[in-house]
Formats: sequence, structure tokens, C-alpha cells
Amino acid sequence: SGYDHFAMNDVPKEIGRKVTSEWRDIAGRLSMMSAEQAHAELNLGASYRARLDAEVLPHRAEIASMLDELADACDEFYEQEDWVCILGM
Repeated sequence: SGYDHFAMNDVPKEIGRKVTSEWRDIAGRLSMMSAEQAHAELNLGASYRARLDAEVLPHRAEIASMLDELADACDEFYEQEDWVCILGM
């Protein structure tokens, strides 16, 4: 809830594991989602939806693979560290 798009954000392991679990869950269900569901589950803002509307559905397999790979990489990092830092815009 305290995420700031314009700052560096520390994501502790406890929260990060929940995020990676959500990514895996979405990746597993993405192939069955409508465009609206995919946009909502991927948490795409309205400004991105118009530009990405034609891209999400045809690339669901690639997006799901990316989410799984990102979740794996973060979980691997969390094996050795207690936090991940996300740099905002």
C-alpha cells in the first residue's frame, strides 16, 4: 500500500513471497481470461489498456512465462536476501 511510483521501494521477503505467489497464480490462469480479466489481474492502468488491448490476448503465453520466470528469479533472490528494492520511474 505504501508503494511510490517515483521512489525506491523496499519489498521485504514476507510481502515479496505473496507477490510472487500472485504472479504464478495469474500466469496459470491467464490463458483462460478475457481481455478485461487479464487487464484487471495484471493491474494495468487505464492509460496502458488502450495501447496494450491488442497485445495482451495474443501474447498471453509469453506474459505467463515472463511472470513465472520473474517469480522464480525473485524467489531465488529471496533465498539469500531479505528484501528486493524496486526503483520507480
